[in-house]
Amino acid sequence: MSDALRELMKIQRDYFKPEEVAKVLGCHPQTIRIAVKKHPEKLGFRVIVIGTRIRIVRASFLRYMGVDEPDTETTFMLTKSAEPK
Repeated sequence: MSDALRELMKIQRDYFKPEEVAKVLGCHPQTIRIAVKKHPEKLGFRVIVIGTRIRIVRASFLRYMGVDEPDTETTFMLTKSAEPK
């Protein structure tokens, strides 16, 4: 595992920014931004685009890099009493 990937894993967020991922992939952050806008299906990991902001889903990117980290996405379940009437 590269030092860049180890540093990336220390980030305590559910997403990464293109400039953070670019260090691991050895490319320019703009290359990632362009790929996300033109062909996100070719990346191999999930991305979220909000306006002009790009977020790379942490668990998906780490799986892409061969790191088996538990998925931290949260699922909420409503109990019967919490359901709207």
